[in-house]
Amino acid sequence: MGHWALFETQARPADRAGQTQIHTYTVCMGVIIDVKRDAVEGLWRVMKQGGARASARKETQEMAKQAAIGIASRTGGVVRVWSRDGASFKDFNISRS
Repeated sequence: MGHWALFETQARPADRAGQTQIHTYTVCMGVIIDVKRDAVEGLWRVMKQGGARASARKETQEMAKQAAIGIASRTGGVVRVWSRDGASFKDFNISRS
């Protein structure tokens, strides 16, 4: 299930009456899947953001990333691969296949 987000954009600074024109729309953002190292187990976990348990556990970061891409490709979403120390990440946008 995706996350809903509300966006507002300003189309023009003002109309003839001097009022600002605002357009509001909602979009369903795809799921975010985290690939993080579990230092205790020594494995890489694949988890949907906010999930209670791992969808997969893999020995290498690349194997975990591929598993996450497979999961994200069902509905579309973002695979967020964290560095080994958990200090930074890289996002991969995955379209629905």
